[in-house]
Amino acid sequence: AVSLASAGLLIFRQTLDDPDFPTRGSRIYVRTEVGLSTQSTGGGMHHEVADVEVAFPLHERVSLRLGGYLGNAGGSDLPLHRRFHVGGVVTSAVFAPTHPRFLGLGPQERSGAAAQIARGALQLEYRQGRYLVVGVDAGGASESWGFDRDAYTVGWGASLGFASIVGPVTLTVHGRSVGDAGRSFRGGRTF
Repeated sequence: AVSLASAGLLIFRQTLDDPDFPTRGSRIYVRTEVGLSTQSTGGGMHHEVADVEVAFPLHERVSLRLGGYLGNAGGSDLPLHRRFHVGGVVTSAVFAPTHPRFLGLGPQERSGAAAQIARGALQLEYRQGRYLVVGVDAGGASESWGFDRDAYTVGWGASLGFASIVGPVTLTVHGRSVGDAGRSFRGGRTF
């Protein structure tokens, strides 16, 4: 028989004025979990995530959005879905805490037991309810915790979008260089 036990702590606070095109406010998500198991010798796992975003207006129609994502996990019984899978323009609907978006990478292109991402974007409301967002992400995923800037990836993206009754509608061009740019279309909320 296998015995399992786990305990976790979640802190979430969100004051963004809009979930898709925020101009002010913040979102803080912090989660930690520890698990013990008799599955293997010294069995168990740990998992920590911190995901933060802030937005503030620079001008009547221009906002600065900054963010950071830190994740660390380990242990002999760490499940695959607790590893970090980084990439894509849209955060995973099912595994949002472990599958963060990253401009310039394909969906879940990089994976590891640790992840660090820094984000920055300028957002322009060029017409009422119509937005242009230009941003950059830097960071990546690796098998161990550490800040190795030489191993980081830098990606960029530019989106045109608007809010609709079904959620945000965006067209994004993104890549790691101009020559490898890809496109992504999003129509509505992720569930």
